[in-house]
Amino acid sequence: MQPLHLRFPCDRSSLLTGALLGLAALLVNGELQGQMPDPPEVESVEFRDHLVEVDHTVADARFHDALAILKSLDPRHREEVEFLWRLSRVKVDVALEHADDGPGEEQLFRTALQLAQKAVELDPEHPEAHLAVAMAAGQLGLFSGIQERVEHSRHVRDHVDRVVELDPEHDVAYHVRARWHHEVATLGFAARTVLRLVYGGIPDASLEEAVNDFRKAIEYEDRIIHRLQLARTLIEKDQVDEAFPHLERAVRMPHHAPRDPQYQEEARELLRELNGSARPGSS
Repeated sequence: MQPLHLRFPCDRSSLLTGALLGLAALLVNGELQGQMPDPPEVESVEFRDHLVEVDHTVADARFHDALAILKSLDPRHREEVEFLWRLSRVKVDVALEHADDGPGEEQLFRTALQLAQKAVELDPEHPEAHLAVAMAAGQLGLFSGIQERVEHSRHVRDHVDRVVELDPEHDVAYHVRARWHHEVATLGFAARTVLRLVYGGIPDASLEEAVNDFRKAIEYEDRIIHRLQLARTLIEKDQVDEAFPHLERAVRMPHHAPRDPQYQEEARELLRELNGSARPGSS
């Protein structure tokens, strides 16, 4: 999100609406769609097999099929954490796949948040439940008033911090937190001032922390999207030379997620924009 170069006096509502639109919608473009964890540990073998099937279906970006599988499961499993956080994530994925559907999209995000919060209540030590809250809250912020957007932004940060505490090697959590740092750090001075004075502010953030978290994400799971976003952040910090190796790595990596071909093309295009044919070995 670009910084807001606005001066007071101005319309406080329009200022914060613009500033928090990007902040609340950290994952609005579906960057992490299809990313699911290792197979679950549950007592019922049949239930586990169904959950693994859901995860494989999500990994193939067949989100409606995954939703149908979850809805078909035995009702006795529908109050279990492994079911609830998956249903939350899949509802977010379905909504992102059909963006701009208006009230239907908002309701999916709202239901997803409720499901994730219920999962956290059942098991406060479950990292995926906290991550589901962060993802749903970030999306729901698009449909909220200004004060609620601020609260959703805090939820994103609080819950993703909790994921990292519970699972210090969770690459997706580091990516989400890196994006949070990026969006908050690039808010303009005017927006930061209003947030602090009217709504009590939001936690501190910096592009340096964003870089650190993207590097952590790569350390634990080297994905094209991690490399691409790290490179973009380094470029914003005027560290272009440090961005090149990450872009060059990104264009050569094999695909593991549904949107990887798109991210790879974005990395390739960014390389072309930065140096054309001036840098030997670039793609």
